[in-house]
Amino acid sequence: MQTILRSAFQYRAYNLGVYGIEPPMIQAWTSRPGTIDTALSLFDLTTKAVESLGSGRIRDREPSSQLPALAAVLFESLKERLNWLSV
Repeated sequence: MQTILRSAFQYRAYNLGVYGIEPPMIQAWTSRPGTIDTALSLFDLTTKAVESLGSGRIRDREPSSQLPALAAVLFESLKERLNWLSV
């Protein structure tokens, strides 16, 4: 899901510049409540998996290396949703 959302955001950013579209996107699938809930669930599950590994050098291992990217797509989805709701 992380790759799909990241690709969608990059494609959308490119096309906003090409076609001069002004954000926010109206009812974009990347910021629907179900999408946000799924991204949040993935982040929570990954966090629990990292915590279960214990301390030590876990930053270099999977799944802890995925946390920053998961957080980024989660925040991007939330930001997009908030922008749409503020219109």
